[in-house]
This record gives sequence, structure tokens and C-alpha cells, in this order.
Amino acid sequence: MSPTTEGSTKPVALLEVWLQQKTRLECHERWEYNDDRHIQKLVGLEALCPSCHEVRHIGRSLSVGRGHLAIQHMSKVNQWTPEQVEAHIQQAMRQWNVRSRFVWKLNLEWLKTLPTEFGVKSVED
Repeated sequence: MSPTTEGSTKPVALLEVWLQQKTRLECHERWEYNDDRHIQKLVGLEALCPSCHEVRHIGRSLSVGRGHLAIQHMSKVNQWTPEQVEAHIQQAMRQWNVRSRFVWKLNLEWLKTLPTEFGVKSVED
């Protein structure tokens, strides 16, 4: 699944390929941010291959010595030049640095929409 392309058919096609190869998928949380009120809202979960998950968490990948692998994957999946990859990472790190200055309130209301068989009983504020 493309780490940066949402709403296109490309991620669906890639996911089908990975499922055919019986690749293990990882669960990634999807968030919306209200940067004015400092509210981080869970809006869903998505299945990603381990390489795409490392791209989504590029800062962590860089800090644990796997950044080069995440960068290679980001470039390959998105068909980006090294300059495009670098620009994307720099923008993501700038955004992370700004957001990290604040204490964020979590909105986990989305979990209440899950069927009870997932074991979600209540969500505390």
C-alpha cells in the first residue's frame, strides 16, 4: 500500500499482490489532527505490509537503523526520486516537531463503532 497515496486504486492492487504472496500484514492506526485544539482523533485502522508500516513511521525507522530500508521502499512504491523522498521526509519531520511541542488530547470515540466481538467494551476520555 502506498504510504502517501490515499483514495487511489494503487493501494488496492498492491494489497492484492501482498495477500497472494501471503505476506504478513500489520495494523496501523489512522488519525486526524486538530492542530488548533490539540486533539488527536482515531479515525480507523488499516492493514499495511511491514515495509509500508515502516514508511508510515519513518522517524522511528530512522531512529532504529531501518531508515534506509524504509526510504528504498518509499521510493519504489511511489516511484519517487531521492530528492522527492527527502522533501517528503523533511516535511513530515517538520510537522512532527511542531506537533510534539504540545500535549494532545486523544479522541478514541471511533472504537465505539467496532462490533463487540472485537472486545471493545468502553472508551474512557
